[in-house]
Amino acid sequence: WVLCCERVRKNNGHGGFHGCRTLGIAALSVACQNAVALEIVMGGVCARCSDVKKGGGMRADDLEEEVEENGLSSEDERSGMALSSEDEDDEEHYRQGVMEILKETGKTLVRGKTLALKEAISAAKKCNLKQQHITEAENLLEEHKARQIREDCEAEVDAWFKSDKCKDLGDCERHLKLAQKAKASHTVIEKLRSHYDEMRVTRPLEEDEIEQAKEYLRRSCREFVTAAISTEGRPALILDLDQGRKYPCLLSLNPPLQRICLRAENDEAVLGPGQELSLKHVKALLAKDDKRVRETAAFADLASEDSDCIVAFRFEDKKYGVWCFVEPTAQTASRLIEAMLVLTTFLNRRGGSKEQRRDSEIDYNS
Repeated sequence: WVLCCERVRKNNGHGGFHGCRTLGIAALSVACQNAVALEIVMGGVCARCSDVKKGGGMRADDLEEEVEENGLSSEDERSGMALSSEDEDDEEHYRQGVMEILKETGKTLVRGKTLALKEAISAAKKCNLKQQHITEAENLLEEHKARQIREDCEAEVDAWFKSDKCKDLGDCERHLKLAQKAKASHTVIEKLRSHYDEMRVTRPLEEDEIEQAKEYLRRSCREFVTAAISTEGRPALILDLDQGRKYPCLLSLNPPLQRICLRAENDEAVLGPGQELSLKHVKALLAKDDKRVRETAAFADLASEDSDCIVAFRFEDKKYGVWCFVEPTAQTASRLIEAMLVLTTFLNRRGGSKEQRRDSEIDYNS
């Protein structure tokens, strides 16, 4: 038995676990057979000790031969198959354990616990777990990372709005791009975009932009004056605030550009005789910004998109009055207001009280 164990030890590096165990089982079987033979010899002829000694001796090399002669190789194969089946069961049990860990880690995934899921995915790949389970875990990890980035970005934007840096146009643009890249919520992105658009529009103009704005005002005024001093006059469409009807009319300016005249285009009976106003007493603005006009039934019946196209000439020459003109587009309405603003500002600068000049200066700058 000692020799058999020694043989097993020497062959440990060659046969592996299965070989060692198989050879050990075979050696144990041979040792038992020798013990039986020894008992028979000693019981039969106990006086001949020399024969007993000769019959009981066996070398390690003879052990292997006897194993083969006794047909123990089949038992060896059966033992190897049993061990292989046990290893397969252990491996399957290990895979099941990894899959359970993968699922549980994914369900309880929170901030700061991503490393556990990464390790679980790595273990799943090593034990050849189904690709479907690995892909689901990887997708879950990516969604968790994206959610973390989105939450961090939204928290940063919220803190930014509470700081003085929110007045910086460049910094606002940078945060808008970061929010879009992080796929922040629609509410956060729209809040940043609205804030950016407002600052971009209301920011102080550059020198070249100021010159462009002045040139634009001059052009608007020049086009209006050219049409108004012509024989035909500038065509317009006046809104009757009492009846809600619209009538074609003409606007004219006298040569000194101090008075504006309104007359009907075709039938004077519709609007009556021509009406004149001093430009000094006229203020042009959008009709929806005039409270008295806005509260009339005629204005309320108009579609909401038409409200940006109606210009009111408000005047207080002895008494309050208003002319409302319906322009084709919101742009033409703006240009009519700009032209009247330039004319009235110019006239009030040349004459009038200090208060009037100050009010005209404020209107012109706005």
